Amino acid sequence: LIERIRALEPITDPSAIFATVLNPEDDLALRAIVNEMQRRAGVQLDGGDFESAAATLRALFSIEVIDNVHVTRMVEGVKDSVYARARDVERAALEAVMHAQFDAADAALSRLEAVGGALQWAMPKNVDVGAMAQKMRAFLEMQRRQREEQRRMQEQLERMASEHADMR
Repeated sequence: LIERIRALEPITDPSAIFATVLNPEDDLALRAIVNEMQRRAGVQLDGGDFESAAATLRALFSIEVIDNVHVTRMVEGVKDSVYARARDVERAALEAVMHAQFDAADAALSRLEAVGGALQWAMPKNVDVGAMAQKMRAFLEMQRRQREEQRRMQEQLERMASEHADMR
């Protein structure tokens, strides 16, 4: 028996063997806590209190120490929700740019940059809120330049039409 035990492959990564088991009551209670903290973070985000939202999310994400697939899924769901809110702000900025409401777009981009500054760490992998804001800001500036060029060309056209009318 001892020889058979010695012949076994040693355990080098115990995390692959040991995991936290949640009974149904624990799972429901944990889901309720996650949902409430996610709701609080959402209210804080909507109110522009990004630092408080970050603190709430840090506290919430501390449950990741529980090695359980349901916990991992809940945390990833919250990250997706935070990202969705950042995307909502990005869409608002894009809509404002498309309607030539440049001040509104600038305000939305400032909000997006603040979200990225406070909550980049809470985003899903491969999501860069700063890059999202930077691309949108470049688009905003391009649209501003185009609008200014159109305005200048319109003024030139009107001036030329006025001069042409004076020649008659």
